[in-house]
Amino acid sequence: MTSTWTKTYTDPRTCQMAAAHHRWLTEQMASLSTPLRLPKLRRSAPFELSFDYVEGRDAHPRELPLIAEAMGHFHQAVHHNTLHQASLDKPFIASAGLSIPDFITPRRDRVRTLLENGSVPAPALTAKQAIQAIESAAGAPAAIYTDANLRNLMVMGRQITMVDYDCLTLAPFGYDLAKLVVSLAMTHGPLLPATIAAALTVYNHALAASPTPLSAVTWQKLMQWTEVHHILTSPYLGRHGYRHGWHRGTPAHQAHEMWTAP
Repeated sequence: MTSTWTKTYTDPRTCQMAAAHHRWLTEQMASLSTPLRLPKLRRSAPFELSFDYVEGRDAHPRELPLIAEAMGHFHQAVHHNTLHQASLDKPFIASAGLSIPDFITPRRDRVRTLLENGSVPAPALTAKQAIQAIESAAGAPAAIYTDANLRNLMVMGRQITMVDYDCLTLAPFGYDLAKLVVSLAMTHGPLLPATIAAALTVYNHALAASPTPLSAVTWQKLMQWTEVHHILTSPYLGRHGYRHGWHRGTPAHQAHEMWTAP
């Protein structure tokens, strides 16, 4: 008998949405030959979902390029399959009963609140700059945000399993990769710029490996998104394994200068 793992929810609607996200992601990944996969959903009840048990451990910085490459193939497939029709400033009806929230609305007020109340340590962006960065994505091609923090990616050898489906939103290319970079650095400590650059390179190679190649994500744009994630993740510093500030010994200050340079 296959071992299972069960996640419980406080209300049926959140449970139903997580199941709908899992079904949609499964459809999007069906034709991909990458190390990225989802566990099978075995049982759905009003307040709980049961999946095949996933062996492995949280992602580690040394696996950043491996995950980035698989993520790039996934993002370009989702875009070409479905999200080429989406606009990042509007919710997108992905399937019957599933509307994926837009990129801008869930983040604009949150970053303003966090920056204006002083809860973000050493922000490299003002509230105005952060909001401008978020709103500037409105016309960009749409990918997906899956909350790719390291604890949502279980690694066994070269196999990577996504294990959380509660939160999906539209996002520009590179945004989910930036979340992974920030979560790894806040958990394990500073990442070498060369490690991040290697991950970005293989991510961009994956975006280009399609009949209609997508534009590469620049280093400046990736660093811009790490700054947005720094703002949004700062409230969790000291909790959930986040022991290191993003700006503590990271390339963040240098990166900020790079992406704001003419």
